[in-house]
Amino acid sequence: MDIRGWQEIHLLNSVGWSLFFEYIANMFYALGVGKFSRTPLGILVLLAAAALAHLAISSPNGDVSGGWALTAEQLRVGLTRTMFPFFAGLLLPRVFKPIRVKNAFLWCSVLLATALYMPRISGAEQLWMNGIY
Repeated sequence: MDIRGWQEIHLLNSVGWSLFFEYIANMFYALGVGKFSRTPLGILVLLAAAALAHLAISSPNGDVSGGWALTAEQLRVGLTRTMFPFFAGLLLPRVFKPIRVKNAFLWCSVLLATALYMPRISGAEQLWMNGIY
């Protein structure tokens, strides 16, 4: 049954679609990506970042929303949205050591608010600018 007409993977828990892609990312981890050294993992992060940037810039809607349906296009969107943060999360602790930042909560709040205060940059003619943002 398609409750809302969006062809969702998880009909009764619409946000559960992201767990599907997180399971796939964890399968990659279990199959050996978790044992990669910094260099191959860095290459994987760069490839995933390039795929995410391409999706963001070339998206017909000017964003990276999608991934909740079992179609080829939506699976590509969901995998692309999941792989960069997952692989980057594996790489960060291998590259950087944790440091103390004075007033870290304040700085993170300011950065987050700055990023979220401007959800759209331009009109329908220049949707690629939202992908750059």
